[in-house]
Amino acid sequence: MTPTPSLSQSAAISARIAVVEDDCDLRELTVEFLQDKGYVAWGFESAEAFYRHAATNQVDVVVLDVGLPGEDGLSVARHLRTLPDVRIIIVSARVSESDRRAGLLAGAERYLIKPIILDELAFSIEAELACATVGRSKTAKAAVTAPTPELWLLERGNWRLTAPGGASMILSSREFALLHCLMAAGTKTIAQDTVVGSVYPGRVPSRHERMDVLLSRLRKKCLCRLGLALPVKTVHLVGYVFTATAQLEQA
Repeated sequence: MTPTPSLSQSAAISARIAVVEDDCDLRELTVEFLQDKGYVAWGFESAEAFYRHAATNQVDVVVLDVGLPGEDGLSVARHLRTLPDVRIIIVSARVSESDRRAGLLAGAERYLIKPIILDELAFSIEAELACATVGRSKTAKAAVTAPTPELWLLERGNWRLTAPGGASMILSSREFALLHCLMAAGTKTIAQDTVVGSVYPGRVPSRHERMDVLLSRLRKKCLCRLGLALPVKTVHLVGYVFTATAQLEQA
């Protein structure tokens, strides 16, 4: 059995969990379990009910079913992925690899299979909260320390991105292609089709939609691992621009 994570009292009080699940019994069981763990937890039977609550209440983690009435869970995840402070955990009875991939592409950090193991869910929630806390802590530390040059380094040989202050992470091939295209242009805006073509060459279906997913996930990855917002701006109907000082280096 997966070990039950232990939360500090302050962490439990500050964590707000929304469970979006149309199965009434499972929803109530999950909410009660999370409340017993010390979380502030709410349950919602539909995306619409969740949206009404989220309009006036902050949520840290959304535990999300896919097969919801009305707007489905994948659509909800795509909406939530634009919010960097919200972590998404999909819990679904759909078990195929294509279903899991669709959930992760929609914006979920984790994809758990029903029947749900509540201890595994609690462990996943704590892990996602820890990841978010690391990102916020790094951001806060950067704000109170001496200023450092706003220089972002991209190493061609090992696909490593290094942020101001020295934190770094390894990129996927497509993440590297995206940043290389933008950083090589300095602070000049690059046309959308040019960027998309450099990342998805050839006749790749839904290239622009894939680019939106890639950039969204890269923003989250940057916040979580580097503690800084990725300085890439989307210029509506025009293209993309890397807004900070950048340097390309050989590894």
